[in-house]
Amino acid sequence: MSRPCIKFDNTSHQKILVLKLLGMLRLLVARTREDAWAANWAAAAHSNQAQRQGGGKVGVQLQAHCHDLIECCAHCEGRRKKPGIKIAKSMREKTMTKADKFSLNRRQMLAGGTAAMGAMAITIPATQALASGYPERPISIVVMYGAGGGTDTIMRKLASEMAAAKGWKVNVINKPGAVGAVATNYVHAQAADGYTVLGGANYNKFVRVMGHVDFVPWEEWSFFQAASALASWSVPIDSPFQTFDDVVQAAKANPGSISISTSGTGGLWHELAMIVGSFAGITLNYIPYKGGKNATLAGMQGEVDIAGGGVHEHIELIRAGKMRCLQQTGTEDIVLDDGTVLPTVGNLLPSIASFLPVGPTYNFIMKRDTPVDIQAQVEEAFIAAANSAGFGEMLDKNSSN
Repeated sequence: MSRPCIKFDNTSHQKILVLKLLGMLRLLVARTREDAWAANWAAAAHSNQAQRQGGGKVGVQLQAHCHDLIECCAHCEGRRKKPGIKIAKSMREKTMTKADKFSLNRRQMLAGGTAAMGAMAITIPATQALASGYPERPISIVVMYGAGGGTDTIMRKLASEMAAAKGWKVNVINKPGAVGAVATNYVHAQAADGYTVLGGANYNKFVRVMGHVDFVPWEEWSFFQAASALASWSVPIDSPFQTFDDVVQAAKANPGSISISTSGTGGLWHELAMIVGSFAGITLNYIPYKGGKNATLAGMQGEVDIAGGGVHEHIELIRAGKMRCLQQTGTEDIVLDDGTVLPTVGNLLPSIASFLPVGPTYNFIMKRDTPVDIQAQVEEAFIAAANSAGFGEMLDKNSSN
């Protein structure tokens, strides 16, 4: 059997080959890293779920998932020092231990070597070039929630700053529904060419948990973390509920009678409301809306008793004296310039304090099989946008500080 030969038309093709090989190794290491994280998370989830009891079958599973998510977020994201939306220090989530980094087994190494040899045996045409002309047309960011919510606000500002930094044209469209599944399935069906990107939250994990997709997020996507936030319960200023304890007492007296809005069934605002309710020992009536903005407006307009959502979605209404915060999921009380206090749920429910802070992350998500050189260009633009003065000003405006 003859050996595979390596053919080059000129020296520029050597550079192309090296970049492709480095890209394949990069994706191999990333997949191994995330698979190790997923295995550890699944084992922890199974163990925790087996130890917890109470409620119906679905309630037990959701409650176990909620607690596991808190533990996961606390471990992976660390302790945020400031409340509200804050930019992440790293662009990609780092979840591997040192042992995990060296856990490639023999089969994986052989598979990687085979892929590399296959790439080396390919003759690259002289006319082929890297994505130096990318983008040749507008890029579309498809946001999984409605306009005006937290995810939409973050993604629109990132799009604007990426366009300013690179001279690109970046469009933003909203495809809300099914806790992000409508947008997810739309982007997943598009070509992996870097022109259609998913604007999402919480590493797109809920669409699989809710049974809306049959693929695994960390196998299909590359994630860029843009920011994180805190959850909040707020009520209209004329609400009979003056404090969190008022809600607890009313809910215990008449279980299921108190309604709270969420950004969608199975989404993080739903999950975090269930977490707080579980620790408080109460049952609420969860009303889904298409995104955080609609959930906030439902609370302010009295469609529900409580607006579930994020501090960043409620903060301007609180500052304007139109809403009152009953609790937020930071580690400390938040005190606004006018003296208004947004109380931490940790002081109201001491049993939950060790799990705080907890809240969503906002992610820029690309298909994993997008050419590596295109991903690298997008990553460069993303980092420039995330570190821009304009993005920082937007975070400050929508945070509690």
